[in-house]
Amino acid sequence: MRTLLHFSVVYALALGLLGTGCGIKEYFNCESICSKKKECGSNSSYDVNNCQNVCSDSANNSADYARLVDTCKECVDPLSCTDPKLAACFINCPTLPS
Repeated sequence: MRTLLHFSVVYALALGLLGTGCGIKEYFNCESICSKKKECGSNSSYDVNNCQNVCSDSANNSADYARLVDTCKECVDPLSCTDPKLAACFINCPTLPS
């Protein structure tokens, strides 16, 4: 009985998140991109949370932006900050807050 109750609560929370239009995939993809931007950029006080929120909101409102986020994440994730390919990845990424 307790397992059923736990499952019901988790299921309700998942439906609640999906019902609000919050794209979980986009949120985590944006977090990855924004973290990489801070890690590899020159601004040590870069606001990753603001970047993540703006990015995920934009991705939820535009399928084209969401596709750019997906493509960008796949490009930047495996690269180190010293890899010259990283700059090319960020050029093709969606516009992110500065």
